Formats: sequence, structure tokens, C-alpha cells
Amino acid sequence: MTTPGESGTQFGHLHLGSSCMPWKQVVSGVISIPIRVILHDNPGEFDYLNPVLKTDSQELSINKNFDLSGFTCPMGTCVRDTSVSLDTRLSNYDGIQEIRVRAYVREPDGNVMHASINVLVNIQNGDPENNLDRKAFARAKGWYSESGYCEADILSELPTGSMDWNPTVQVVWHGSSDDLPVSRYIVTVDADNHAGIPGTVIRSGNGELQPTTLDLSGLSSGTHRLAIRAECDDPRGSTNSGIMQVTWTVP
Repeated sequence: MTTPGESGTQFGHLHLGSSCMPWKQVVSGVISIPIRVILHDNPGEFDYLNPVLKTDSQELSINKNFDLSGFTCPMGTCVRDTSVSLDTRLSNYDGIQEIRVRAYVREPDGNVMHASINVLVNIQNGDPENNLDRKAFARAKGWYSESGYCEADILSELPTGSMDWNPTVQVVWHGSSDDLPVSRYIVTVDADNHAGIPGTVIRSGNGELQPTTLDLSGLSSGTHRLAIRAECDDPRGSTNSGIMQVTWTVP
């Protein structure tokens, strides 16, 4: 998006999510993950989805999915559903490993907008067990040509049922020279920016958010949505963002 007060391009949003990410569940063989892609005021054309297997010694890009190729949404909000298949037998280790799903949109000026969600699964295919050590937590990343990644993280366990949840979150620069530094962050509960619902701001500020445990104990029973937004200003006058959003139920 155009940075306030600047004149960079504004190509809207790319959302990537799933109704059924197997967080730390035991998986084996070929698994299928339902995927939802949302474009909002985005004149670019969707290119492809790319699932990835990641261990401490392997990063393996699996078969690309071109089902939504050409999908565009220059005005409003447009939704498409598909799925990706991932053969966990290609992992060189069993145990807690990372799977990623990446989505790519080619914008009108030739640049690429790319969203990525990283989660953990427990692979069990009879191979040697070696749990992931590097960045073994849930990560959501926005990437843009020449901007690199802007990332929001949840360091604690994700909610897998009805529960009181007080997660530890962070928004930090992860040290890659290709990535812009974090300009600001905002953490909200029950916001829906597309519907004009601001929600409740839990944390916000300039620069990075170091690991912080949120107190969400006062929420009413029912379904709630936590969003952690990282914003990284680009010298070209636009802001690249990465947003982690999780929905859970308070008993």
C-alpha cells in the first residue's frame, strides 16, 4: 500500500489462508490442505501456489498449483478456494517439521506480491527423527519485489480448540539483508479492516515488537480473531506488510 505522505504504488492486498492447517498433528504420506486466496483492490494477476517442506537441512519446493492462475480483483474483495497436495515422504526427517504455503501475484508494473504461511506438523513416515530447531513457530510473511519479507510471528502454541489463550507474539527483523527493517506494528482483536471494523488495539508502536505475551483473558465467550500486523516502509514510497491472523474460540 502507498505509505501515508508518499507516492508509491498501491496494489491492494493478497490474503492466503486455510480452514484446516494441521498444526503439530501427525501426518504421513500425501496430505491435502484446503486453501483460500483473497484479493482485495488488487489489479495484479494471480500466478501460482507453492507448498514447501522445510527441515533444518532441507528446503524442498513441491509441485506448484496453477488452478487460480489469472485470478484478479482490481476493485472490491474476491475469494477463490482450492487445495494443495504435499507428499510428506519427501521430507528427509520425521518429527516436528515445517510446511509452508506460498502464493504469488504479478502486479501491473512487473513486480511480484507474495504471501507465505509457515506452520509445524509432526511427520511420521518411518524416517530418522530430527525435530526442527530453526524458527520453530508459526510465521506469516508478506514479500514484495526488492522489499523482501515483512513478518509477524506467534511464538507460543496455536489454539486447536475452545480455550483461554494468551499467546506470545513478535514482530522483528530476522536478519536478512534482503528484508527491509520493521517500521511499525499493530496487534488487534476482532478487527475487520475491509468491513471498517477497527477492533480493539492490544499493542502498537514504531519499530519492532520484541517477544511479548498478550493478556486476552477479558474476552467474552465465543469466536475471536487475533491479528498481528508488521509494516515495512519501502524507499519507493509504499509499505510492505505481513499479517498473522488466527481465529479461536473462548469457552
